[in-house]
Amino acid sequence: MPHSRTALLVALLSFASASVGCVCPPWVCGWGEVDRVWGDEDVRGDREGGDVEEEPSSVLDAITFALTFEAERKRHGDRWGDDDDSADSVQLVELRGTLVSRYWANYDDRELLCEQHVSFEGEARHEGAPDCEVCTGFIQLRASSVVDVSNPLVDPDHCDPARVEALGLDFGRRLLTPAGVGGLGDFLSIALVDAETGLEEELEFAAGDELSYEGQAEALAAEGAVLTHGGYLRATPEGLVDGAGIDQVAGTPDESSEWFAFFRLFRMDGSNTNEEPILDGLYAAQSVWVVFPR
Repeated sequence: MPHSRTALLVALLSFASASVGCVCPPWVCGWGEVDRVWGDEDVRGDREGGDVEEEPSSVLDAITFALTFEAERKRHGDRWGDDDDSADSVQLVELRGTLVSRYWANYDDRELLCEQHVSFEGEARHEGAPDCEVCTGFIQLRASSVVDVSNPLVDPDHCDPARVEALGLDFGRRLLTPAGVGGLGDFLSIALVDAETGLEEELEFAAGDELSYEGQAEALAAEGAVLTHGGYLRATPEGLVDGAGIDQVAGTPDESSEWFAFFRLFRMDGSNTNEEPILDGLYAAQSVWVVFPR
């Protein structure tokens, strides 16, 4: 499908009735994403407990995105987190994880076309982000590390790479490929605001009580998860954020920011007990938008 600015039209959920296409948060759309991100719930819907029915229509109705990743603090010798200003005290964290792009033939009925799994590596720093005064961290993923690891032989919900190419659904790799060389590039750089700062500053992922840091912290706590950060994307020419109009509806860390809320990052206490804002251990991130292409 085309990826021009007019290919994806979005509006906040409350504006959906007046819009051709829209984005809305998955928890508003009714998607129990927390369990699915951590692999505790099957996404096959009506296919459970019976024969596989006819393959869903190839028409794309919606896209959702999730990340899982392991964060490991990079040590300098035997030291980590010195209090001085030397290069050795830079708070650098290595990341390894997977981006899951789910392509829906019918989002309301949870009719899944397939899900694309793309592995990545990168690093995070926790001394701010470019052009963002409120941001407390910054993730940079390496395009050279990106590999499509989808395996439909192991899990039938995984996308067959040939089918992804045939249907033009290769968002997973394109979002982790720089613009100008066949990619969209949106997910390569992610600015972070830790949850404590977001709560103190009363930040919002978008307008509305449910979309505030406070609202999301409470919602995740009810699911046994802990909100750790908000993740923000910069709008790039012909990228997803710009083309989908997410820059028109998403919250920003400050009034002059060029970064737009896209991910909520969280941890599960049973898998990660790190309470510091510096990433360390196992995390997941969910797109705060369901994208409905039109």
